[in-house]
Amino acid sequence: MLTCPCMRKAGLPALVFCVAAVAAGPGWGDEATKATVTFLKQGVRVQPAGTTVFIDVGLGREFAEGDTVFVLGHGRAELRLETGQIVRVGPNSKFIFRKLRKDGEGRLHALIEVVAGRVWFTLVRMVAGSDLELQTPSVTVGVRGTVWRADVDPQGRADVYVYDGAVAAKPVGGAESTVNRLEHLSAVPSAAARTERFDEAQDERDEWVRWNRNRDRLRVSIVLRETLDGKPLTAAAAETAMIRAFLDKYLFKIIDKEQSDRIRAAEAVKAGAKGDPAAIAAAGLSVAADLVIVGEANVSSLKTPLPGNPISARVSFAGRAVRTDTAEVVAAWAPELASRALELTDEAAAHKALVIAGARAATAFTDAILAGWKEAGRRGETLDVTVDGVDYAALKRITDALSGLQGVRGVQRLYLVGRKALLGVTFTGDTVALADEIQAVPGIGVTVVGLTAYRIELEADAGKHAE
Repeated sequence: MLTCPCMRKAGLPALVFCVAAVAAGPGWGDEATKATVTFLKQGVRVQPAGTTVFIDVGLGREFAEGDTVFVLGHGRAELRLETGQIVRVGPNSKFIFRKLRKDGEGRLHALIEVVAGRVWFTLVRMVAGSDLELQTPSVTVGVRGTVWRADVDPQGRADVYVYDGAVAAKPVGGAESTVNRLEHLSAVPSAAARTERFDEAQDERDEWVRWNRNRDRLRVSIVLRETLDGKPLTAAAAETAMIRAFLDKYLFKIIDKEQSDRIRAAEAVKAGAKGDPAAIAAAGLSVAADLVIVGEANVSSLKTPLPGNPISARVSFAGRAVRTDTAEVVAAWAPELASRALELTDEAAAHKALVIAGARAATAFTDAILAGWKEAGRRGETLDVTVDGVDYAALKRITDALSGLQGVRGVQRLYLVGRKALLGVTFTGDTVALADEIQAVPGIGVTVVGLTAYRIELEADAGKHAE
């Protein structure tokens, strides 16, 4: 029988977390759900429920209630739940799906026992009524949709780091407290827990942290045109408010101002929300953005008859979020949805109204983008794979190789022009996982040279496909 290192240590404390409805409604736990492997590195094995055998795990493997999973050596795995949440597991870990179900309202009900190892949770946008409880020998943590990680050692010490949102922590024998964003909770059995701020730069020295943070983020460029009574404004109040709101969501990485300014002069971007999506996408690709948000925030002002004659400012905001790989408009904000503010001067009223408009628009865009991700994860998305430097015969060999990869449901040859080809690969995972699979195939004859959230760029190895 195969054994795993984490099984050989006696007395390992368990790290347990569960997601349960606040109140068990009708049909609670009626429907079994699954967790699909969307990233896999090195030795990962599963002991299926009710068995004593250990099976090597492949990409696209589905775990069910009762399965025990082992991540060995330097391995790691990413799991996507059917309800959209992400769980990543680091090296030398063992965890068990004690319960894995969802109810008719889409609320997740799961109990996962982590005997050893490191776990990372991206649990944003959980359906209302879902709760998550993390139990260790020293502290219980309640969570409702956030980004955080947890470590536990053989002596029962628990470390929880919160990157987005907040958690409620109750040490054994102690009072409940809140652990906020960028705070670290440290707890050991039979001792008082300690909460303190942690330094992001220091935290990112941990390779496990860097890997998770990079996988969670989508590169976004935000470019807005802002005017007051038809005249351009130099201070980008709405744009700044949107950037701050996106950064607070953690899942997005904002293209810096210098790079965004490079595409600001593009004709499609100048046209704002009316610009051609294909041209906007092309401008975004020039700075390696996955999404470009282009919009217009126009302020009209009016002196009111109120005491002191304050100025009323009204912002009409219109914008679109465009995927750079497909030029698809994934979210839009209509101009009739206006924001208002009242201040003593034109400039102050305009600034206040623009900040409100930017924050409101950011919420609408992030909600729409995340909803799209969840839907894509459920159905298995078709990813774009470009191949440079091939003829028809070489492309067929590459297509056949891709078709045999784990997690690949189908490959379409969309076009081949001037030794450049575009493939549509339907895959139960993301571009990072597919790129890793491609690179692991010996003799496939291509190298991954580019990667975004939606596209993989391949280049044929020199001489590899010569006839």
